[in-house]
Amino acid sequence: MSIGNHRRLGHWEGDSVEGAKGSGGIATDVERKSRVLVAAKLSDKSADAFYLVTTTALRSYLRNGVKP
Repeated sequence: MSIGNHRRLGHWEGDSVEGAKGSGGIATDVERKSRVLVAAKLSDKSADAFYLVTTTALRSYLRNGVKP
């Protein structure tokens, strides 16, 4: 499947944006078909912080019944 050919929902792409030194950053997750964006502030740039905020943000998004 090519990058531009998204036929079903559920394929998420995660990334992070670094802030200024010592300020953490932003974790972003985009559902590739609907282009829904879920973003959360990172307290630091560690993999553990990214995992924690990403799973928390996605669970909150899904729990609230929002459909892309």
